[in-house]
Amino acid sequence: MPDFEYAIRSYLKSLEGGGSSRDHDDYVAAVLEQSVRREAFGTSNQRGPRRLLENLFLGDARKRGETHQWMYDHKNLADLLARAGFVDIRRWSFGESGIAHWADYRLELDDVGGEYKPNTLYMEATA
Repeated sequence: MPDFEYAIRSYLKSLEGGGSSRDHDDYVAAVLEQSVRREAFGTSNQRGPRRLLENLFLGDARKRGETHQWMYDHKNLADLLARAGFVDIRRWSFGESGIAHWADYRLELDDVGGEYKPNTLYMEATA
């Protein structure tokens, strides 16, 4: 899932750094888009008829499983997991895990072995 804390820190840094308006707008969009997206991410990058056809035949973002309506940081996700009965809650970085032989599963990797979605929040907990 997207790391809300990282997104907010990037946004705040853009306010202080005097960067371009476009960069600042990109940070604002990154924070907001997760909760307001109506089209699937790939479809939103399409143009004209293809975009229309994808939405018509495949459905909007919600129908395709992109149901983000909230972004988490490590604190509020850890609290939610604890309230759901999970224990041993821990935040990890990309490529790390308490699961034996984690690297063998190749989860969260792109086609060349890099991080599939940079700035992802990685957390583990046990029931």
